[in-house]
Amino acid sequence: MDSAPLLGQLRIPTPAVVRDVWPTEAYHFTPWLAEHLDLVAEHVGLGPLELVEMEKSIPGTGRALDILARLPTGEVVAIENQYGTVDHDHFTRGLAYAVGLNAVALVLVAEGHLDEFRAVASYLNSVAERSDADRRIAVYLLSLAVEMVEDYVVPRLSLVESPNPWIQGLTSQPTLQPKSIEEFFAAVPEPTRDDMRKVLDWWTSEPKGSVRSGAQTAISLDRPRPGTLNQATSHIVFSTNGTYTIQRGYILDAGIVPSSRQDEFDAFIRENFPDVLWQGKHYHLNGPGAPDLLAVQSFVEWLDALDYAPTSGGAL
Repeated sequence: MDSAPLLGQLRIPTPAVVRDVWPTEAYHFTPWLAEHLDLVAEHVGLGPLELVEMEKSIPGTGRALDILARLPTGEVVAIENQYGTVDHDHFTRGLAYAVGLNAVALVLVAEGHLDEFRAVASYLNSVAERSDADRRIAVYLLSLAVEMVEDYVVPRLSLVESPNPWIQGLTSQPTLQPKSIEEFFAAVPEPTRDDMRKVLDWWTSEPKGSVRSGAQTAISLDRPRPGTLNQATSHIVFSTNGTYTIQRGYILDAGIVPSSRQDEFDAFIRENFPDVLWQGKHYHLNGPGAPDLLAVQSFVEWLDALDYAPTSGGAL
């Protein structure tokens, strides 16, 4: 008996040329992307995107944004695409358009992204994460490729740079109202919802634990920085897509873990949260589902047992 009936149907994709599929960017690729904004939304995680306008004219510039899209909240997202590798012109233009249109996010789609622009996008996102400004722009870099599977062409979008789910600044009232908590959990898939609730209930039962809402898609589990009473530092983030994030970078920047014990801290995370991904700069450690409650309790106990050496760092 064949234990793998689909094995004989496997096909290996082969790379294709973007221009062979969409001969021109303006007349072929942009209209196609505008009709498939669900692919963009799936990769950037902002939520459903509705097309507002292609070639959106920017007043006073004589130029136009490739695609303007709208979120269910009414907020707009600027999308700029380019064949080849993103250059200075498209990157800075995209930022200018996003600012001019009061967009909450800029999505740059290109075949390649230089390290220098990846660094700029990462920097802008990190600044937004720490800002308490009413207007902040999240920057997403998406890479574009196409592959052939027999006679079929398969588009590939890959997320290269993105903000951390938590981009809410420090607030003087960190405790959520019950309605906000319920709105957040209503969007979290089962069974992750119940597991997140258990962690949240325990977290807020602790004297130092508080919770904040961020953007429309995340909540942050906070504790005070060493030597302060009200300045909260994000420790763990829950997202409506059913994932969680250990805020390693914030915790280190806030001086909660002395530099002499950073290796011990990392070893603790690896042992107690084995499903988180150690990618990039290891600032945000993302994991699927909800963290184990016992692991979170041990996490807090480990931090509380430290001989704090607070710094002047400005982490959230």
